[in-house]
Amino acid sequence: MAFTTSENYNDNKTVSADALEWGQAIVCEEAPEYITLKPGEYEFTVKSFERSFYNGGTSKDGKKKEPCNVAKVKLEIVTDEGTAIVNDSFFLKANMAWKIGSFFQCIGMAKTGESFVPDWDKAIGCTGRVKTKTREYNNNTYNDVDRYVKRG
Repeated sequence: MAFTTSENYNDNKTVSADALEWGQAIVCEEAPEYITLKPGEYEFTVKSFERSFYNGGTSKDGKKKEPCNVAKVKLEIVTDEGTAIVNDSFFLKANMAWKIGSFFQCIGMAKTGESFVPDWDKAIGCTGRVKTKTREYNNNTYNDVDRYVKRG
């Protein structure tokens, strides 16, 4: 990664609304506790959406994976133990349309058998139900989406 050193480091740069300025005062807060969910079914709210890109690579079984766009969402799940954030990624590929469809069906923005254009920005704030599982990686436990629960 290349960094620029300059007196005018912000010239012609667009920063996000929550970006801090150099020398800006901040309040020292405790880091939020990471909540590991028990595998099960939970109500969630879509908190954010981010456009990303996967550069391609090789899967664990040696198959080549082609580059593609990726939609990343953060789901907020409120429990008696606290608030958990579950991240999920959607590879925008034809063979993953079922997962995209199940997500939008779950939040009420799509119907089975009907064509639709996913409106990721409008998904923010929507609610649905999700079945979760846990995953171990590098001696850490993470919350993962097992599947989205179709609306009744």
